[in-house]
Amino acid sequence: MKSSITETLEKINTEISWQAFLAISTTLLILISFFLYKSYKNQAVNSLNPVYAQSSFTPKKGAKFIYASSRGSKYYYATCESSIKETNKIYFASVVEAEKAGYTLAKACQ
Repeated sequence: MKSSITETLEKINTEISWQAFLAISTTLLILISFFLYKSYKNQAVNSLNPVYAQSSFTPKKGAKFIYASSRGSKYYYATCESSIKETNKIYFASVVEAEKAGYTLAKACQ
């Protein structure tokens, strides 16, 4: 009887260890896949929109800045609402720079 209890306990420990290993391996695989996907997605977005990727302009906190859609003809202030996706936004340091690039002020900002 003693040997059968010992054998049963060994089986339980082996099964628990295998299940724990499988759970940890699966979790790590999911996390690695997620981070690789995010990294790939950011690289793909930046390669599709080189103006956005190479923009050296970063607005200071609280400062007004101008943005526009790379596919549109209107520019917006940071306080104006727009439906432009972040991947399509291009930034300008001033209104003059935006108008020089051929953009006009959006009605939402007037």
